[in-house]
Amino acid sequence: MDSMTTTQLDHVADQSKAILSRMATIKPKTLGSVTGGPYLNFFFPNYISPKHAFATVGEFNDHIRWLLMLFCTEKFTESVLCRFPRNAAIRFAHADLLPRNIIVNGSTVTGIIDWATAGF
Repeated sequence: MDSMTTTQLDHVADQSKAILSRMATIKPKTLGSVTGGPYLNFFFPNYISPKHAFATVGEFNDHIRWLLMLFCTEKFTESVLCRFPRNAAIRFAHADLLPRNIIVNGSTVTGIIDWATAGF
């Protein structure tokens, strides 16, 4: 495998930034998976995964509160959640955007793969 020059890496970074900017313009109907269902998270056991998409950021934050309270004190939970905005903008996210998921030919981004955990 040939290593890329700084100029080529900068070109890939610029393209990736443009792709992320375009993704930010996608408007959600709910907070959850790109399919419209609940978030997919392979790191959490099924019993703590959301059962449905969320209608609001507040509803999402309430789920996080419930989740934290399973393992943390109320004082710690509130100290974390007080930093969460209740009316944050909702953005589309790949959720697993690592170099191995960005396909590059030369210094041109030709694709992004592994959208299984993508959502809003």
